[in-house]
Amino acid sequence: MNERRHIIVHEADSVATVLDADTQATLLQGGLPCAAGIPFGHKVALRDMPCGAPVVKYGVAIGVATQAIAQGEHVHVHNCR
Repeated sequence: MNERRHIIVHEADSVATVLDADTQATLLQGGLPCAAGIPFGHKVALRDMPCGAPVVKYGVAIGVATQAIAQGEHVHVHNCR
């Protein structure tokens, strides 16, 4: 089974950035879930985030969840502002 390569920049991050184009894989390296279809360079949720929760990357809030985001889901403009 293929696993998505990714990077987590800071220990406080709630998202990882995927670093490959294998959009069919459904796990990150290390076994965390990852939704199929997430494009290269986009974010995946490392944990569940309720609506209104900060989206943290680089150790700082880069946005807010506009709806509940489950671990492994694509985090982008459709659910984060």
